[in-house]
Amino acid sequence: MDQQGTTGGQAGRDRDTTRRRTPAWRLRTDHDRGQEVFRPVPDSAGQAAAYGVYADRSYLCCPQGDKPFDEDNIDIASHLGIGLIEIGTHQEIERVLAAPLRQPIPWKRQELLESLGFSVCQICGIPYPRSGDPEDRKSWKGLKRGSTSAMSDDVKGKTGYVWWLWDWSKDSDRLAADGLSYDRRYLCRDCVAGLFWDLGPPEDDEV
Repeated sequence: MDQQGTTGGQAGRDRDTTRRRTPAWRLRTDHDRGQEVFRPVPDSAGQAAAYGVYADRSYLCCPQGDKPFDEDNIDIASHLGIGLIEIGTHQEIERVLAAPLRQPIPWKRQELLESLGFSVCQICGIPYPRSGDPEDRKSWKGLKRGSTSAMSDDVKGKTGYVWWLWDWSKDSDRLAADGLSYDRRYLCRDCVAGLFWDLGPPEDDEV
C-alpha cells in the first residue's frame, strides 16, 4: 500500500492517540513537606510522546484514584508535548492537559488511520470510515472499487470510491511479487456526490 497521505491540522481532520495503561509510578518522599508525592516514570510519558510520529495529538491516560496529576506531572507532559487524561475512582474522565498539535510523519499517520478503518480522501484530505458500518470498521462495504464499478454506480450508491494506480506502480517498479498493485487512492462520498452528481439518476439532480 502506498503510504502517501495528507496531514491534518484543522478541526475534524486531526486524529488523537490516547495511550491507556496502568502507570508505573516512582514513589518519592518529600521530606520538606512530609508527604508522599507520586511522579510518572519518564518512559510512560516518553512512550506516549513517541506516538507523535503517528497522530496529530497524543495523550497519556492514567487511572489516578485519589492522587491527581501534580504540577511535576503536568510540567513533564508539557515539555514532551503530550496531553494528560485522568481516570477517577468511579471511572470518570477528566482532561487535565490538552495535547498540542503535532506534525506526524505523513505515511505513519496514514498507517494509523488505515489500522483504525479510516481512509483519507484524495481531494478534501479528511479521514473517513471506509466501512460505512460503525460495528465493522475493517469492512470495505462503504467503498466502490474502481476495478469493478463505474463512478456512476458510486454516485447512485452514495458510497466512497477507491482505485488502484496500476500504471504508476508498474512504471515505478512497485508491483508486488504477485503482480498486483497496492498503491491506491480514495474519495469520500461527499466529494463523489459533489463532483460527479451529474452521473447519478435524474431524480437526484438539483433543480
